[in-house]
Parts: sequence; C-alpha cells; structure tokens
Amino acid sequence: MEAQHSPFQFTHFQVIESQLKRKQQGKELSFHLDLKPSGIIDQKRMIFELIMEVTISESKKQFSAKLVTRSEFRFSKEVNPETLDNYFFVNAPAIVFPYIRAYISTLTAISGMTPVHMPAIDLRPFAEILKENTLWD
Repeated sequence: MEAQHSPFQFTHFQVIESQLKRKQQGKELSFHLDLKPSGIIDQKRMIFELIMEVTISESKKQFSAKLVTRSEFRFSKEVNPETLDNYFFVNAPAIVFPYIRAYISTLTAISGMTPVHMPAIDLRPFAEILKENTLWD
C-alpha cells in the first residue's frame, strides 16, 4: 500500500519577533495567553502564510513574553475550497502551536529562569478570527 500525500503541507516555521521580560522568579505564576492569528493565501503560488502573534502575561506582572511567528504551508490545486477552510483555519494553527510552546519553554529555560510550560489549548475558537484576518491574494 502506497502512502498518500496530503494536499496541504507544512513547509516553514520562523520566529520574526521575540521579547521576554522578567522581574522576579516566581514559583507559581498565573498566565494569560492572547493569540492574534492572521494569514495570506497566495493562490498563484499555492501558499498559505500564517502569522501568529502570541502574548503571554503573568497576573502579577512578574513575567511577559511576546512572540510573532511566520509559517508557510503549500497546498495543491486538487483541494476543494470547503476542505481548504479546515486546513487553513483549523489545522494550520494546530500544527504551528507546538513550535511556539517549545520556543517559549526553551527560551525561558536558557534565560536562567524556571521554564514556562504553556498548556496545550483548543485552537478551534480562533478559526473564525483567523478567517476574518486572512487576505486572499
């Protein structure tokens, strides 16, 4: 049996902005996560570019981080538009978010502080926001 290739492929992840602020080392920090996704669909080149702006803040203002990433996905002509919506707006953020979590964890660990471990979250509520913030080129 031959493996089938997905019509939607993750090709690139890049951190384009990163900022980390720490006042004191705390044992139990309570974090708030703010996620602002946006995208560009280039139909000629068959590329979807996903921009994820992530801000993490701690309730006592002891820690904050801001991260902006750019990810690229390729898609094939054979994909129907209804299926593409699911790939672009649901699957793409779910594929990229573990990279963001790992980056934050690694960055905090090598900065001499207790590593910040962001929880896995359900990104489906952000699908409509991403859809509204996506340009078709």
